Amino acid sequence: GSRCPLFLHSVLSQTSASPAMVYKALLLVAFGAAGLSEALRLEEGSQTMERPRRNKKAMAEKAAKAEKKTVSFGTRLRNFFKEEEEETTTPKPMYFGLPAYYEGHLPENYLNMTHMERQDFFFRMERWHDDTEEWKARQKCRGPRPGEKVVYFVTHGEAVPKEDDAPIWELGVNQAANVRHDPLFAKGLSGDPSYRVQAVLVSPARKAMQSAVVALGDVLPDASWEVETDVRGYGWVEGSLIPTLGATALYNLSSVSLYAKTADNLLSQYRGLPHGWEKATKPHKDRWFDFMDHVLQRPETNFAVVTHGGMIKQANASKVHPGEVTVRALLPDKTWRKLSPPDCWPKSQ
Repeated sequence: GSRCPLFLHSVLSQTSASPAMVYKALLLVAFGAAGLSEALRLEEGSQTMERPRRNKKAMAEKAAKAEKKTVSFGTRLRNFFKEEEEETTTPKPMYFGLPAYYEGHLPENYLNMTHMERQDFFFRMERWHDDTEEWKARQKCRGPRPGEKVVYFVTHGEAVPKEDDAPIWELGVNQAANVRHDPLFAKGLSGDPSYRVQAVLVSPARKAMQSAVVALGDVLPDASWEVETDVRGYGWVEGSLIPTLGATALYNLSSVSLYAKTADNLLSQYRGLPHGWEKATKPHKDRWFDFMDHVLQRPETNFAVVTHGGMIKQANASKVHPGEVTVRALLPDKTWRKLSPPDCWPKSQ
């Protein structure tokens, strides 16, 4: 008993078992703890032990078998058609880096165009190309017929937002300048008397008059120009016109030699409109029917009408874009007929 540790004396004093039995039990516990410690030490050491070397020869043989693995029939078939497609496909023809259908339509100032001008020009070309392909798929060409009036609707350019009788800003000026390059307007500006525009009717809104003069003022000097109040816009924004602003805009354009004749003509008419015309309350539907009567009664056959999207939609146009050209035929019964792109129209009526 004197050789036992202090904790053994404590255990013996608190139990009725014999000292030999208690000693054996403690030895078992001690051996168990030592075994656990040794197991943990061996496991920790095994992580740093050097792994047995692999059989390099066996690994090389396994890699060689993987390389020689047979490719499935489906994979071979796909690869065959892929290679065939690459061999037979030829690049699409290009014209100065653009699709081939741009040939003959690039304006002379294309290289000097600003980024906004080019983007607007691309929009016009792609829209014209899509319409042309659609009509080709139908194998039809819907050109003007005798007795119909051909109307080239032109939406005014992008204007300054949230401003009464707003002017066009830089983008709107670019859109207006590109109207002459629109393939849908090619016949209207050609030398063919059967299709060349004979009369230009313009909304009295400042943005419409600016767009009309910039777009057509110098390319249609021989046409009859008129301020047409029946095609002005409607609503709180489109219908709110300020005569002093419109007159100032035309006066400024008249100082540009390129537009002087047309702008002076419109300014004279604009100042001669009846007093209070800008506050007229005639419903826009009545104005639309009066406009159609006016066109049908005139002797001219081909018209350019620079107006607003809301008015153009009444001619069976679902969606319009600022500066966009929409071509329609007005029938004697006051209905509108959609025409195909003018490329397929006959050379003369």
